Formats: sequence, C-alpha cells, structure tokens
Amino acid sequence: MSADRTSVTVVPLDAVVDPENEETVEAELRALQAGAGVVVVHVRTRVVTPRALHLLLRARQRAAAEGGILCVAAPDPAARRIFHLTGLSRVLRVAATVPGAVRRNAGAGCGHPPA
Repeated sequence: MSADRTSVTVVPLDAVVDPENEETVEAELRALQAGAGVVVVHVRTRVVTPRALHLLLRARQRAAAEGGILCVAAPDPAARRIFHLTGLSRVLRVAATVPGAVRRNAGAGCGHPPA
C-alpha cells in the first residue's frame, strides 16, 4: 500500500539539537516521517544549531527520496533568521506557522514578513 501524499504530519522539535541528543532526535523524526506525504517540522526553539540544520537537511533528503516533502514552521523570528542567514529558508521551505509551511509547500508565500 502506498502512502497518502496529501496527508500532513506535524513533528514538533522542542529540543535544541546538540551532540548528546542529535541521534535520538533524528531517530524520532525518522520514525514520524516514515510514509508521510508532507512533513512539517515545527521548530519551537529560539536556537537552531548547525546540528539541527544538518538534521533537517538529512530529513529533507529522506523525504525527497521517498517522494515526500519536508518543510519547516519556525514561529520564533530569531529561529527564522538563522534559516534566512544560512540560505536554508528556501531549501527547507521555512514559514512562521504550520499552515504557512503547508501553503509554502503548495507554492504560496511563506506566511511571514521578511526578516
């Protein structure tokens, strides 16, 4: 049976990703991501570490390999700014809200004013 590619799975990311928890966070994300059509990672921290960025890029690659899509909702302006400064806001389809990330995935705007 194939996965429903129209479904949206929201995965909360509440932890600051660091060397101690990166493996655990990635395993949890991988499990929730399996078979999902559209995954919105809801980044609920102000700090987005380089490890978190790499983790999200790997998750995006997994989603693409399975025919799915990964995007990011980051309500905190400081977190969104990190995505913008690193050039990953477009790659990871970052928006301010979960509905905004879903809209951005559909080709609409990102749902927040420029940082």
